Order: sequence, then C-alpha cells, then structure tokens
Amino acid sequence: MNRDRSKHEAVLLQESLDELYFRLAQLEGITLVEEGLSPPRMDVSKAAAGAIAREIGESSSRRIMHLVEREVDTSSISSDGMAEFVDAIRRNALNVTKSPSKSRQVAAEVRRITLGNLQGHLEKYRREAIRIGKRIFRAYRHEMHRAICVKFEYCKKKEKYRDLQAAYYCVMAILGTVNVPAALTTIFAAILARIGLDRFCGCKNSSHS
Repeated sequence: MNRDRSKHEAVLLQESLDELYFRLAQLEGITLVEEGLSPPRMDVSKAAAGAIAREIGESSSRRIMHLVEREVDTSSISSDGMAEFVDAIRRNALNVTKSPSKSRQVAAEVRRITLGNLQGHLEKYRREAIRIGKRIFRAYRHEMHRAICVKFEYCKKKEKYRDLQAAYYCVMAILGTVNVPAALTTIFAAILARIGLDRFCGCKNSSHS
C-alpha cells in the first residue's frame, strides 16, 4: 500500500514538474522559435476532405471543402480554431446535402479525424517544450546552486524551510539577488520547491522524492 502511494506521489510530482518546465519554455518564447518549435497548427484540408468523402462521396466532399475554404483558412488550423472550422463544415454540408442529420454526421466525423491528428501535434509540441524547459533550468542550475546552497548555506538553515511555501519564498528572495532573469524566477522557485531544497543542495539526511 505504501509502495503504491509513493509511486502515485512520484507520478504527481513529475507531472507538476513537467507542467512547470512547459511553462518555463513558453516564457522563453525566443528559445522555442530558435528550436523551430511553435504552437502546433496543421493542414486539415486533406483529413477533412477524406472524412467527408467517406461519408457522402468524393464530389460532395469537393463542393463542401470549396465552400468552407471561402470562410476559413484551412491551411493552418490550431485547436482554438477547430470549433469554427467544424461549424463551417456542418453549415456547408447542410447546403450541399439538404440533410440536417447527414450534415451533423459529417461534422462529427471531421471533428473526430482532425482533432485526433491535431492531438498528436499537441503532444509532440508539449514533449519538446518540456525538454527545452529542462534545458533552460539546467543552464541556470549552477548559478542557483551557488546562491542557495553555498552562499546562503541552506543546509544549515533547512529546518526553517520545511514546508513548500516557506521553501518557495526562500528561493524567490535569494534568486532576486543573482543573475537570473526576473521573468523566470517564479518558475525556478516553484521547480526547486517541488524538487526539494534538501535534495537540490545535497543536504545530509535529505529525503529523496
């Protein structure tokens, strides 16, 4: 039971750290651009046309997509623009088929296919952004270690900073005095508080998560 609980807690910790690394990468947007990584957008035309063709035939598919492309830029759809795109499919499928049930069926299938493809792009983007976030953290790790563990001598004072909030504010105060970009300070502090300052500084008798 304790082993299962520890494993569950480890998973939750990693998920919370990954979310912070992801936010860190987003804050350092220029790094994402340098890596050729931008929020995922995809060409949905082929996926949508294929889904429509399977439902009501090739000729109807071409007519519907021609009408839709006059309303929506189908060459680059993000998850935010998906609702507008699917609604345009439904409206124009109704114009072509004159069947409300068929137009809803077409729209539902288009949404399923295109969202499935987009989800794959989103997951890849998130994985890459987390990787970049970790790299950004590592770039400042030595500077933060020197400030917190060596100069501040955290291990000698660790009893004062046992809870997460105290550790967070401790790190925030210290990082405000070193060469760390102000925009990244809050994320760095949250990451370090979750990792655990005992662990980060290698204090004796530290409990590793």
